[in-house]
Amino acid sequence: MLLFGAAYLGVRRAMARDQRRPLPCPLPLWRLLLDEIVLMVRRIGRWKVWSVLGVAFVSFLAVEVALSSATPGPALAEIWRWLLAFALTVVTLCSWAVLYAVRNASRPVP
Repeated sequence: MLLFGAAYLGVRRAMARDQRRPLPCPLPLWRLLLDEIVLMVRRIGRWKVWSVLGVAFVSFLAVEVALSSATPGPALAEIWRWLLAFALTVVTLCSWAVLYAVRNASRPVP
């Protein structure tokens, strides 16, 4: 439990430092995460981020279609496949933003 608390505080600190906010930052984690996504899109480029998210969405959807009712085991309805692919794409975007913030927070601020 202590490890998760330390990771949470480390991620908050890294995102605040990458966004050049004062430490400790009073903003909630969801707001820091949204601002980090916006900052990442500005730095990397809108089309690159959209293309990576598109590839991730199509990949998740292809895996879910490949594991359809024709394969043994549980199968999802078609609408749930789309929603699960969308949810996994959002998780991928949030994870990418957190890793981007942690990596950039270790660099010196100009």
